[in-house]
Amino acid sequence: MNSSTKPNLSIDVVSAVGPQIFSFLPLGSILNGFSSPLLVCKSFYDNIHLALAEFEMLDFSQCAHLRKITDSHLISLIKNIVKISERTRPDDQGSEISRLIRSLTDSDSTCSRLRVKYLGLSRCRYIEGEGVLYCLSEMRGIERISLSMCASFDPEGVGFGLPNILSPKYVEYIDVSGCSKIGNKQATSLLTGLAGFAASRYSGRRLCQLDLSGCSTQIDDELVSTIPLFAPNLQGVNISGAKKVTELGLGILAWVRRDSLRKLNVCGCKVKLPILLYVECHNIATVLRDIDDPREAIPPNMIDGYNPNIGTHQYLHELKKATAEMISDHGDEVRLRCSADLMESIKSFGRRNGFVEFDNASSSIGLFGRLEELHIELRQHPHYKSQGCVATIAWLNGGRLKTLKLVHSAPVSIHDLSVLHRMCGPRLKTFEIDAFVSFAFVRGSHVLQMPWSTGLRELDLSYSSVLGKHMGNLSFLSELHKLRMLKLDCLDVIEDGLHDYLSHTKTLLRLSVQHCSTIRCSNLLAAITANEDLKLLDLDAREINMDCPLLQLRQACPSLLRLNNRSTEIGKCRTREHVRRERWRTGAKDNHIGPSAGQKRLRNGHIETNEDEDTDSFINVCSLFHTGFSQKSDTEQEFFSCETCNIDFGRVICLTCVKKCHMSHKTKFVGLNSGYCDCCILSECLCMGV
Repeated sequence: MNSSTKPNLSIDVVSAVGPQIFSFLPLGSILNGFSSPLLVCKSFYDNIHLALAEFEMLDFSQCAHLRKITDSHLISLIKNIVKISERTRPDDQGSEISRLIRSLTDSDSTCSRLRVKYLGLSRCRYIEGEGVLYCLSEMRGIERISLSMCASFDPEGVGFGLPNILSPKYVEYIDVSGCSKIGNKQATSLLTGLAGFAASRYSGRRLCQLDLSGCSTQIDDELVSTIPLFAPNLQGVNISGAKKVTELGLGILAWVRRDSLRKLNVCGCKVKLPILLYVECHNIATVLRDIDDPREAIPPNMIDGYNPNIGTHQYLHELKKATAEMISDHGDEVRLRCSADLMESIKSFGRRNGFVEFDNASSSIGLFGRLEELHIELRQHPHYKSQGCVATIAWLNGGRLKTLKLVHSAPVSIHDLSVLHRMCGPRLKTFEIDAFVSFAFVRGSHVLQMPWSTGLRELDLSYSSVLGKHMGNLSFLSELHKLRMLKLDCLDVIEDGLHDYLSHTKTLLRLSVQHCSTIRCSNLLAAITANEDLKLLDLDAREINMDCPLLQLRQACPSLLRLNNRSTEIGKCRTREHVRRERWRTGAKDNHIGPSAGQKRLRNGHIETNEDEDTDSFINVCSLFHTGFSQKSDTEQEFFSCETCNIDFGRVICLTCVKKCHMSHKTKFVGLNSGYCDCCILSECLCMGV
């Protein structure tokens, strides 16, 4: 800036800091006005509130001092913003500060007194709901609301569901995960206030994501069956931990919104999946009984695109085997009648609530017809076999699954896996089997020919003890050229197979082989040493055969950030640098924030930079390079979703990847949270060099 030019403090602050401007100031200073010693200038105080009125993001979760906000503080702040903006706007519409703010926000919302589209109150434990209700009355264009871990939040107690409350028209995302006070009544009040009811011409037509995970365990089918009434275009639901949700609630949700539902997480729910899918599996088996041409067995809902694994005799053979395993036991008529009655109850619910139009428009779409991500428990049932469930879902889904996570102890057939990977092909990127899911393997040559999806990025086969007996040589890993994460915990694998894979892979970033007693540390060391292109960030080799010091393993892989769930020296250094930069960006007022890791302060006060330190390495690379796969609090950062690449529903990308890998894509800010970037897993990351 020219020394002869008088600085404009308001312009300089707004342009340099952006929407995080009030994170640099104590909340009390903003509320108390220019009487505060930190805000001695009334003009500066007014322009801060003008900035908050014009920016699209209002996030109180970024700093600890902001998370102490109460309902009365929030209401007071919003009132001050509205009061000052209304007082200033008529005489200041064309001012330089207004033009600057509007150019930064680029918003077209004119129907609201505030231009906020994202309200973040995560971990604000004193918020009960009255302040949120007042915010919504002033933020008519709000799209995303995050209230996760707000332990005191009670929407029913403050009147969210009252008929005189005018619900916002543009809400797309509601996150109340971890709010322990939210049960059936509270969730219904929340949805009524934020999304409206179906009878009012679908005022919640834009609501597409709802996260109720970790709320009250009393949530049951009554609430889950009413969710479709509030969201005609529902795309993602997370109700994990709701122990009273059964197959009836899941069936209603999946059937009524089968034309739009893309993500479903029902882990921890009391869902007996075989009962729900038995009649569908029986129908598939009936159709396949007289079919000899594999092309006639292609699902009517099959996703477009050439897939060489579909339409072959091997595919038809595996599909027939998988469906036959589910319906081959005695008492078939009784089970079929029970499953058919359940499906009839589900369809009757849809007809009673006016969803007949979806039957005509989506006649070829069945349960889970548009699903891309599924997290579900595969529970064992005394009268229904779990074998065939995965194949039935894959057939109904038409090969759209990108992520599948199975939890619990019911067995999975090898034919299920074969049909799944043949159907999905390279679209399947994440496949996890947790908590002692076993495999019902059949000996034969077809086991070795099972076509694992070549697009897999994450593979978790931990605790699958039968896998070691039949596929312990891990020869199938040679086909997975894009694998980023591999977990083989507690498996009796043949170490030569793992050695061969580690000697050639160039993409693996995370490996976990804990409690694999057949693996020797020396063999693992030899494989890592032989592959110069291997850049592991996370290695967990606890409880293996330690025939050589662990120090040699750490020295052989200098890129490691975490070894045996503990940070290495380089990992600690990068984490400290990550924390320092993120806290500086969000306005934290910690005294220990100082020079970066590549700098040191001299006695005369000057800062000397270490030329050997690559200063751009922390700016131009993915945050995964700094944090690894850790999800601890010191990995907290700003996360975004990408609609262009379908990275959403809990999967996120970091700020660097938004600017480089997804520069021309449609991205949205989803909040500040701890975790790691999924760009290199779900897309082609340009910031990792791997």
